[in-house]
Amino acid sequence: MKTTITLNQIFRNFCRLQRSCFSALLLLLFLLSANNSRGQVTTIQSWTNLHNSTSDYSSSYSVPVGSNSNRMLVVAVASSTRSANARTVTITYGGQTPTNSVGDMSSNTIQHTQLYFFNEVKLDAVSGNNLSISFSGGTATQNTVFAAVFDNVDQTNPITNSQNYNSNTTAVDPVVLGTALSIDANDKAVAIISTVRTGSSSARTISAYPSSWTNAGGELTGSYNPSGNTNDQGIRNAVTERSIPSSNTTSTVSIDLSGSARASMTALSLKYAPPTPQFRSRTDGNWSATGTWSISSNTGNNW
Repeated sequence: MKTTITLNQIFRNFCRLQRSCFSALLLLLFLLSANNSRGQVTTIQSWTNLHNSTSDYSSSYSVPVGSNSNRMLVVAVASSTRSANARTVTITYGGQTPTNSVGDMSSNTIQHTQLYFFNEVKLDAVSGNNLSISFSGGTATQNTVFAAVFDNVDQTNPITNSQNYNSNTTAVDPVVLGTALSIDANDKAVAIISTVRTGSSSARTISAYPSSWTNAGGELTGSYNPSGNTNDQGIRNAVTERSIPSSNTTSTVSIDLSGSARASMTALSLKYAPPTPQFRSRTDGNWSATGTWSISSNTGNNW
């Protein structure tokens, strides 16, 4: 049977082929752009010092809306005691307990640090905005609390890496992680440090942060002077954060002091959540006609 193909049919088939090639090219360009995008973990609530005393803490704390899908509330806690003790810290935000935490509160030392974090699921389930933290285990000489909120954080595996260092009964300078913290491109790295100078109520100063790291929430001091100077403590607690790296890197977060002190440091890197491609047909278009498609990411950026 003889089949006749008109010029009009050839032209229509050619146009369909063009649209298919254009769609494939558009998809390829999007995937390449997404892979090399400048997206990163963002700070939507900067570090704030919420508490610095020997007591428990309870007060309201507001979490910005942000993307409302990839947020992470991080609460940094430093706690010291008169003598070596494990600390028990009970923390809730809006009635929700932390998703997880890293640190050395359970160590039998006088100096302790811990980072607690609440992911999007926890933040979506809160009732109210009260942040409550209670401490037990030994006689407290200082409890310090900082908090910050980040966005574009991976919700499945939010932590690229975490490290903790505790000098126990040894006074050190500088304070350095025993194992370097791994930080991937576009991650946000943060750390909390607690230094306790024993035998004196005058705290050591922090003389230098490592390259690319800055003091993020202020440095808070405390002193403990029960009688004489046998159990005196000079305490300094601080939060530091690193600028966002453009490529994978590591850091021992080496912090210089004005003199030696017992120290604890906990650090982690929040993992960046890259945008997820979404294909949409324009409202004036046709889903079956690929020429009317538009592509966007889960961050709301058009591609």
